[in-house]
Amino acid sequence: MKPTCRTTSLLLFLAVVSWVPLHLLAQTHPVFLQLKGTGTGNRIIGAGTGVGIAGNFAYVSHSGGLEIYCVTNPALPVRVGGSESQSPANAIQLAGHYVYLALGPRQSITNDPGAFEIVDVSDPSSPVRVGYTNTYARANDIRVTCHHAYVAEATRWTGSNLLGALEIFDISTPSNPVRVAVFDTPGAVTSVDVSGNHACLTDGVTDVQVLDVSDPGHPSRIGIYQPDLSRCAFEPLGPADYVQLVGNLAYSAGGNGLNVLDITNPSQPVRVLDNTCIPIYSLQVVGHYAYMAIFHSFLNTFILHVVDTSNLTNWVPVGLKADWPPVRMEVVDNLIYLATDPLLVYELSDRPVIQSISKKDGNVTLVWDYAPGFVLQRTTSLTDPFWTDVPDSVDQNTIDLPAIGENQFFRLARP
Repeated sequence: MKPTCRTTSLLLFLAVVSWVPLHLLAQTHPVFLQLKGTGTGNRIIGAGTGVGIAGNFAYVSHSGGLEIYCVTNPALPVRVGGSESQSPANAIQLAGHYVYLALGPRQSITNDPGAFEIVDVSDPSSPVRVGYTNTYARANDIRVTCHHAYVAEATRWTGSNLLGALEIFDISTPSNPVRVAVFDTPGAVTSVDVSGNHACLTDGVTDVQVLDVSDPGHPSRIGIYQPDLSRCAFEPLGPADYVQLVGNLAYSAGGNGLNVLDITNPSQPVRVLDNTCIPIYSLQVVGHYAYMAIFHSFLNTFILHVVDTSNLTNWVPVGLKADWPPVRMEVVDNLIYLATDPLLVYELSDRPVIQSISKKDGNVTLVWDYAPGFVLQRTTSLTDPFWTDVPDSVDQNTIDLPAIGENQFFRLARP
């Protein structure tokens, strides 16, 4: 019997009230980021490398294998199961009731081979490895479409030179993956995505290659994109590390920033947006929005940015969080799941977050995210609330107030 998630309800006195609108990012004003939940009951799993969400469960790949969390209540993700892999898991892909893991140790002077494995997660509390096969080199990324797995691999020594590769496997029988093709590349393949008859990959040399995979057993390169880096005022960090296909657009991101390519004619990719010279450490595109982690050297932290791809010139800053590593993310509605140790869940909101409320000597002290144009409001009842503006709270981020009665409830709103 497939298990269901069980969560424990906790009744608290709340002094913060907020709502998240259905079409959060359709607004033109800034949105905000707040920590909503942290995975509980997990083992020490090492660095997270990938995350996928299916139904009420989050699947996290890491240096030791796979962890599975129940996220019915995103504020309290609870570990329900996991499995160990024979070598570090570098990426994850979900398809049906299977999880596919790209495996392999960090590249060494011997260019050790990698692998990928197939895990049956029909029962998330008891995942079972059903398939496994070696790859020529460390497996960096994996995509699954229909009956084939596309594995992006680091470089290997061929006897005469170092070559990366995209390996393609027939996974019609999960217990017996069969290699059907190897497509060599000049550099290590760090990311791959597949849509229809086309695959795009990043190989650290040519930024993005477009392949015809209408016959998975005979892939062929039909297009290539190499950005013009001459506009950079400094040396960029290198070609793209991530690529994602959405319709006729290919989003590539890495040391040279974000490039959005129109591949309607796959033999001639056309750049429709670029943000050259701003390194991007993580990328996911959902609907009309691209979510990116960018390191801000002055603030010494990572900033999450959102690009509204329906208006490619409109960059919307979402928020910034200290100590946020460049990890893979999965965005579902207004929640962002981060592949960290433990699993972290952030929430996008249309209003700043009240960070703390404390009471001392008859006064209440509040601290919230600074956001121009917002005013602090309070009420003494949520049954029939009458919200009043707190004087001198516009364009502030902290205030001391006299305590009023037994209960006070606060929110941030636009005047």
